[in-house]
Amino acid sequence: MNYSISVALQIWHPVLSVDQLQALFNKSPDIKYSGGEKLFAKRNESYICYDVVPMQDFDDLYESIKKANAVVLGMLKEKTSLFELKQTGGRICFYCAIYTKEHIVFTVPSEILREVSGLGIDIGVEVFQNYID
Repeated sequence: MNYSISVALQIWHPVLSVDQLQALFNKSPDIKYSGGEKLFAKRNESYICYDVVPMQDFDDLYESIKKANAVVLGMLKEKTSLFELKQTGGRICFYCAIYTKEHIVFTVPSEILREVSGLGIDIGVEVFQNYID
């Protein structure tokens, strides 16, 4: 296996509080801060983050995002809440961190793009090359 992937669900909102964002899910977030709080710098938005797929070896990005989708759907109280969140100025993203020692190329098949798009979730990818475990 040449790489490992972890996936987090990140949610930002300019108006809703951390408690209101957290109320959408059946789980407490791993990271959270409210708009106006100073973490490293003053934040304008509330933010929550769930580590939905811990770092593990996968054969491709599709497999890890499919697993993340299943976890998120299980955590949601209402599927429509993510759509409503985006309609009111919120942002939702699967943050995929890829750790590799070599050059990699990957694709995300259209069926998984349809699934995440249907939930209003964006996909962000960060590749850490020359990663030493």
